[in-house]
Amino acid sequence: MNARRNPTTHRIAWALAAGALLIAMGVALLRESNRTVTAPAPSLEQLKLDMFAALEDDPNAWQTRTRTAVERVATLAEAQGVRTAETRYALALRLMGEGRHAESEAAYHEAIALRPDWARPYNGLGIVLFRQGRTEEAYRAFERAKDLEPDWGRPYNDLAVLLRGLGRLDEAREMAELALELDPDSVAAHNNYGNLLKEMGDLEGAERAYHRAIESDPDHPSPRYNLACLHSLRGNLDLALARLSDAIDREPAFRGEATRDPDFDPIRDEPGFIALIEGHNSVNETGR
Repeated sequence: MNARRNPTTHRIAWALAAGALLIAMGVALLRESNRTVTAPAPSLEQLKLDMFAALEDDPNAWQTRTRTAVERVATLAEAQGVRTAETRYALALRLMGEGRHAESEAAYHEAIALRPDWARPYNGLGIVLFRQGRTEEAYRAFERAKDLEPDWGRPYNDLAVLLRGLGRLDEAREMAELALELDPDSVAAHNNYGNLLKEMGDLEGAERAYHRAIESDPDHPSPRYNLACLHSLRGNLDLALARLSDAIDREPAFRGEATRDPDFDPIRDEPGFIALIEGHNSVNETGR
């Protein structure tokens, strides 16, 4: 015959067990709360995907976010000893952004040697050559990029910029319109077309082009900055300041650009412009 279990003893045993369980759960939760959860670092392949996505609308890596994406690829590739056409291209972009044109040119040539049938490094080479005033070499590099990838609008766009710089405006317009035909949603193509039309004296056409660029990417700062330039030239102070404030909010580097840009000479002494340049981005802070 089994001995009868004491109910009090039974309750005490369960209470002790429950208490032990609660203590164990508390310790586990405390350990979990103190544990540092570290997300895995993105791979080089993922960083390259991020970089090329950013370069679609900012192919010269002028904006901060694009420069950061390029820097991450170049730095990780160097740390891992990876030397591919894509990583040398990232390095060339970084060096070009730093104004180290000779080193950038060398890195573009390395990328070309590793992948001769890739249009991007030829186009980048054209840009860095153009910045050094070597326009004939730059023209050939853009033409080579165009030959390798005839359906890519970027070489046509950059040829248009080069030809505009040489004062060959009709040829520049032809190239710019080809770029738009090939890539009708390109922010860069619409923005640069606006710059060309402005230089040709078609301010209304330029304004339409800038607005079309903004439609393609509402957060892109460059067409907003160029609209600010346009409104300044027209004497539209309020619109110029509003657009300039928008551009600086999206890309602070435009503050320094505006200090040097002759397009802002008509409003340079206005209190609102001075406030923006001194760091007061808000429209309300300009006193308008």
